[in-house]
Amino acid sequence: MTMLLPALLAVFLGASAQAKTVRFSGIDWEVKNGPGMGPGPNRWSDDSKSVWVDAQGRLHLKLRSRGGVWTCAEVFTKGPTKYGMHRFRVIARPKDWDPGVVFGAFLYQSDTEELDIELARWGDAGDLNDAQFAVQPYDKPGHTRRFPLEPSGQSTLEIDWREDGVAFRADGVSWNREGAVPGLTVPRVHLNLWLFKGKPPQDGREAEIIVSSVEIPERPIP
Repeated sequence: MTMLLPALLAVFLGASAQAKTVRFSGIDWEVKNGPGMGPGPNRWSDDSKSVWVDAQGRLHLKLRSRGGVWTCAEVFTKGPTKYGMHRFRVIARPKDWDPGVVFGAFLYQSDTEELDIELARWGDAGDLNDAQFAVQPYDKPGHTRRFPLEPSGQSTLEIDWREDGVAFRADGVSWNREGAVPGLTVPRVHLNLWLFKGKPPQDGREAEIIVSSVEIPERPIP
């Protein structure tokens, strides 16, 4: 019995350390949790008030203050995606958010192997463009396309990743990048709501986005 206790304790601790998951749009998503992680860096929460699926089957990501400490929200697929259409239907008005709030729907393998659609003003309240397409690294010439999002509050965002390039679309705006995306082979799909440079909102208000549905190619078995 004495020898069993360490083994049982290890099993218990291992189970408690497992990442929280949510089921949304027929996909299992892991929920990010912990301090000092990018982007930002920010503190991330897997609390049910930060990330949850409502009775209508929609995913909510919420940026919130907990005793003056701001937490962000992110989920990502447990396995890699593959070539094909990735479609995200969202309910959001980024112009109503603090200019430091960012939403991302993206395919991620590393910081330089990434395809992004981001709703963001990057801290500039006067920026009329509140959305962008990006192929990382974003600061290379021709790797970013910024545009204003339609003000309806409901948007369909698309990343069509192909062997010969990628096509982005959002509310009638499209951007094609011909040529293979270097190094991108087994990215996961991520959704997040976070603070630019980790700075608290200037207006002190919390923010939320609702993702109505996500469609991704049938994923290969890991």
